[in-house]
Amino acid sequence: MKRKKICICSDTISIITGLGKTALRIARGFYENGYDVCYFVITGQDSDKNCLPYYGEQYKNLFRDFEIYNCQINNPERCKQFDEFIYKEKPDIVFSLLDPWYLDQIDCSAYRSSYTWIAYCLFETPSYPEFIKMPNLVKRDMSVKSLFAPLRKADVVIPVSKMGKKLLEEKKVKCTDNIYLGIDFDLRCQSNITKEDIFGQAIKNDDFLFMTVGRNSERKKIDQVLEAFAKFLNTRKNDRHKFKLYVHTNHIESCTGTDLVAQMMSLNIVDNTFFPSCFERNQVMLDKDLYKRYKVCDAYVGLSAGEGFGYGYIEALMHNKPVIYIDYGAHREYCINHGYPIPVKTLYSAKDIYMQWALPDIYTAVNCMSYCADNVKKENHDEYLKNNFDWDKVIIPKLVSQANSVEDKRYKKLFELKRVNL
Repeated sequence: MKRKKICICSDTISIITGLGKTALRIARGFYENGYDVCYFVITGQDSDKNCLPYYGEQYKNLFRDFEIYNCQINNPERCKQFDEFIYKEKPDIVFSLLDPWYLDQIDCSAYRSSYTWIAYCLFETPSYPEFIKMPNLVKRDMSVKSLFAPLRKADVVIPVSKMGKKLLEEKKVKCTDNIYLGIDFDLRCQSNITKEDIFGQAIKNDDFLFMTVGRNSERKKIDQVLEAFAKFLNTRKNDRHKFKLYVHTNHIESCTGTDLVAQMMSLNIVDNTFFPSCFERNQVMLDKDLYKRYKVCDAYVGLSAGEGFGYGYIEALMHNKPVIYIDYGAHREYCINHGYPIPVKTLYSAKDIYMQWALPDIYTAVNCMSYCADNVKKENHDEYLKNNFDWDKVIIPKLVSQANSVEDKRYKKLFELKRVNL
């Protein structure tokens, strides 16, 4: 039987991003289940096979056998190559993991009738508008376009979250039940390491260490975590020096977030706050090293303005850490019985698109931080996470089942040709 070919369309893999890393993990999942796989970079930097060291030996066979194509939707030359690469690869299935405003190449392809399109959809807030002002080089003449019209024409639409499923149904998009993103549970850090093993003398073993993860963007709201931490420190007059915050972000990157260093200085928390040095050296921190930091931290704090899934939260749960989370976004679905929710104080409109970002009640966050600091207890989320989020045992089988169930369009078209009697 002919092996089905699947084309994964997503973000760059030349740098580690949540979207690209997840899409590559899905590509590996299909590859290990007998699919021929290729990868289309639709957003972000050019990528090639030289980035294999970022992802580890478990990706070695995939990188040997698949091709990576750069056809970024906002590049005037590259975007035109999408159809060239589709013609070359002739995929049975195009599988997208992209923000909904980046789907136009797939929807408008000259070869659209030749492939089945599976749209795996992340939504970061409960409500999105029908129309947006976000033209691109595929629909450059449209000042306003429908966000959901392409999804109404997709063959299979899979929401990542229950929040996303509800939104799609409200927008009259036919979709499956949600399938969450996954985790490689067996790769969690299980070493018997200490804070001083990881951070040296900067953070003592008996210090209490908070941690947060994310790019310094408007959505991730790392500035809110810094503000909450500063207010928490103000409640610890006698032992302030014993509390530290590790912020896993590239603080020198300009990515729509504020100047974190200036904020840190203004809040007088410089001596208590730490950033990784790898970004300053233009180096990548591998997951196994990031997981060591989850392992030695004492509590995780995430106050993002919206989340499509939220890997920081679930990776902290995977290391059995208490999680303080804003009660807004898709992550709340799996944190609800496994963390400390922070209510939303207010909503405000996002830039360029009318969706609502959330700001947390900072004082509730401070109270939760104080509770975690004063009530150190062991958490155990192992069975819950293994049974619901494991990539190989739960998530990949669900995605492969969806792909296996779709019809072969090219095969079907052969039998729909009308006979002509001569």
